[in-house]
Amino acid sequence: MKFENLTIWIISPEAWGTQKVSKHHYALELARRDNEIVFIEPQNAKNPLREVSQGITAFSFISFPGLRFFPRFLRRYLIERDFRRIQKKTGTRPDVIWSFDNSRLFELDVWKTYVTSLHHVVDLTMDFNLCTAASTSQLCLGTTKFIAAKLSNCNPNSHNIGHGVQLWERKPTHGKTRRPRVTYTGNLLIRYLNRELVLSAVDRYPNADFIFVGSYSIDNMNNQVDADSVAFIDELKQRSNCFLLGALEKAAYHKVLDEADIFIVAYRRQYYEQVANPHKMLELLLTGRPIVANVLDEYIDLKLFDMSDSTTDWLALLGEKLETYHSEPQHQIEKRISHALRQSYTQQVNHIEELLNDQS
Repeated sequence: MKFENLTIWIISPEAWGTQKVSKHHYALELARRDNEIVFIEPQNAKNPLREVSQGITAFSFISFPGLRFFPRFLRRYLIERDFRRIQKKTGTRPDVIWSFDNSRLFELDVWKTYVTSLHHVVDLTMDFNLCTAASTSQLCLGTTKFIAAKLSNCNPNSHNIGHGVQLWERKPTHGKTRRPRVTYTGNLLIRYLNRELVLSAVDRYPNADFIFVGSYSIDNMNNQVDADSVAFIDELKQRSNCFLLGALEKAAYHKVLDEADIFIVAYRRQYYEQVANPHKMLELLLTGRPIVANVLDEYIDLKLFDMSDSTTDWLALLGEKLETYHSEPQHQIEKRISHALRQSYTQQVNHIEELLNDQS
């Protein structure tokens, strides 16, 4: 199979919006290959059917609730009915159903006579009807060894392919004539974030500017904001060396990445498996800049950046990088960039084509 000139339905648990993660980037890469993409997102009552990018139509769809409790014959009938409703509303007939969401439309082989189905799990929290979605797919994909192992219990044709990265024309800048910029990218409301550690870093290094890029309000990534999150965001806003930029469009986001001196990743140890391979890491590595992170399982053996799960050691590593980031060894910079380049979304889609063709 070649992902060219096909109609591909992508089932996503997140809507289309400013902040984009892997399912959005796969949609963009597949559209670049002259495929017609229907991006099936959660309910959007204001604009249920709209063109969001060249070759990509977002379709808001809510499926029949509570299907996992139904007898399977009835569940399959209702899901097939939902697929036919999508087909009618969008005017498309899929060649490929590529699902990132096992909370709905999770019987993926109801049209197996002419549709290729993939179940792609990028986060361990996507564990609603995982085994049903996996066992009814021709190919299962995960982004960590932990996810791939769970999928393999349900479908032997499961693979850990990691994440992909969207490339951009880099215009790096250096901060020798300004205060150092320590940059965090990602959803600030995510429960995995070690908020106490982040605040400690901001307070310990007042001579550095801490730049936060990512959602901290209700948007396509967040349906609600709890009281603890509001308090955390308020704490950041009160500090003079913190700058919250929110979710940015692509060009602005890449500019912030190019202007960073150091990146930080700070997740709680209790979520070790869930954050074994954060989506954003390849973007950070593509800059070549130093990173201070908690221990990330997928990167332990690669020796690309400094990691520690000790609060004391993590803060000390950040302090060391603030002293030495101007003189980062060139070979280490190149090693990071090379690793990221090997996992562009173009390379990832090519690899997935190979996995499908190996089944033939």
